[in-house]
Amino acid sequence: MRIKQSGILLFSLILSSAVFFGCARPNFSSTWRDHTIVINGKYTDFGNATAYYDEGKKVTLSLYNDNDFLYICLISRNHKMESQLMDSGFLAWFDPDGGKKKVIGIRFPLGMKTMGMSLAEGGRSREDWESKEDETGAEEEKDRAAARRRQRDFDKRLEAVEGLQEEVEIITGPDKAGRIKLSLEDAAKQGIEAKTGRQNGYFVYALKVPLIKTSQHQYAIGSKKERLIGLGMEIASPDIGTPEKGAGHDKPSEEDSMPQRRGSGGWMSEGFQLWATVTLTREK
Repeated sequence: MRIKQSGILLFSLILSSAVFFGCARPNFSSTWRDHTIVINGKYTDFGNATAYYDEGKKVTLSLYNDNDFLYICLISRNHKMESQLMDSGFLAWFDPDGGKKKVIGIRFPLGMKTMGMSLAEGGRSREDWESKEDETGAEEEKDRAAARRRQRDFDKRLEAVEGLQEEVEIITGPDKAGRIKLSLEDAAKQGIEAKTGRQNGYFVYALKVPLIKTSQHQYAIGSKKERLIGLGMEIASPDIGTPEKGAGHDKPSEEDSMPQRRGSGGWMSEGFQLWATVTLTREK
């Protein structure tokens, strides 16, 4: 009963806090962190700090900040997106000037493909399995039950690979010198924490990133006094990761930095990409 009530509460919070955007780059506002947030692959600590909700994509984005850190929580029931994310990896980009430059990026998870593995089994992805179940809706129950068993097996594979994600990649430049991989433990010493998990049937991605660069936190967003930052999020692919060498890392063009194919609110119709301006909240 408690789990069911928790799921209903989350759904209510999403609906009451949802903000919908048109084709222009959305502007999000983070919530001041007035309680402890643990990056543990659960959405519980993020409460009702919903910055964005996309009903079609089944994705919710929650943001908190204090004077030192930005906390990000992405919650989804989009199984195709979850499969792509765990298979190819996920990137969060930050621009301290509130624009669209890929100044610093954090890749987590790195993705199964970087380990020479894949979530696809027998050449078939979860999308294939779900499509088959939809197409055979009028067939015998035993066929639908077999499709559901395949989905449950795929879920178990997803849960298993989450435990294999032990590194974070930090990207600060267009070549190998601008990439560094840290264990989750070493990244935490730099103030960067990342985790994926599940809660009440939702896939959860959580990230904590330092706002200000210090001797202790050398990999930080570098936010300015204007309290505006640019936030980009995308599923990684072989040709997505760092700005092209010819573009110039410090001042890439709008075309080099932004997604090329966009749907409503900045989401791509294929894959998963978003770029938004985030207004950081000041201490009350």
